[in-house]
Amino acid sequence: AGKTYLQVIDNGKGMSETNLSNAVLPFYSTKSEGTGLGLPLCREIIEAHGGVVRVLSSGPGHGSSFRVCLPLIKKNSKL
Repeated sequence: AGKTYLQVIDNGKGMSETNLSNAVLPFYSTKSEGTGLGLPLCREIIEAHGGVVRVLSSGPGHGSSFRVCLPLIKKNSKL
């Protein structure tokens, strides 16, 4: 059984340790108008399909990356 990977990298301001550890928690947001549901919803969908999502950052000023790993399905398998 193979796996496929997707990585999204930004060159934004990066995340502190606190923000990084809370990034996929529902209702956690650093934005005043944010709902804190985007990354948690993505995580739930990815995990429901047998995958894993990781949020990584080298710290403030170094951007962040979002890595998704999903299992491949056989061509004729039923979803």
